[in-house]
Amino acid sequence: YSPEILDNEIDVTSVTFAASGLAAPQVQIETDAGYGHFSDGNTRLNADAGVWYVWKWPKRTLMFGGAVRYLTFSEDLDDGYFDPSNLIAAVGSLRSSGAIGSSKWEYEAAVEAGAQWYTFNEDKATGKPLLNLYGLVARPLPHGVSFQIYSSYGNSSTASGPGFNSFTAGARLRFTIGG
Repeated sequence: YSPEILDNEIDVTSVTFAASGLAAPQVQIETDAGYGHFSDGNTRLNADAGVWYVWKWPKRTLMFGGAVRYLTFSEDLDDGYFDPSNLIAAVGSLRSSGAIGSSKWEYEAAVEAGAQWYTFNEDKATGKPLLNLYGLVARPLPHGVSFQIYSSYGNSSTASGPGFNSFTAGARLRFTIGG
């Protein structure tokens, strides 16, 4: 978020429901739908759906497919956040995950490329190129904890607003219930 949204003291309350699983032995589907309420009176609806063909090896998985994303806000308020109407993004996606050699380290990697269409501040973006990259290496530790190092880059307007790129990097400890 921007300093402007913080200055305006905008609070966001949101909920998202998601489901994923194998629709066939080598076909993964993922879908989600969400709603958000902003303290300035704005509301957000979002939905994603994707399908991937899955190749599995003993220590690795490779997935190739596509996804469609939808995002819309009830109003364009200029309160410091990207609130488009009818954003639609279509992407091709390549994902891989698995073990790194014979070590206990694991990796995840993803590349998405596509296009996005939306209206924002009365301006229409048609077929704007979209690129997202993600990488993670992780080392499982005892008791369901893992140490993770991650990085991502994207020019998706849903993540950073139009005309901006986003870059994140970090390290974290992640706990998995029952892990």
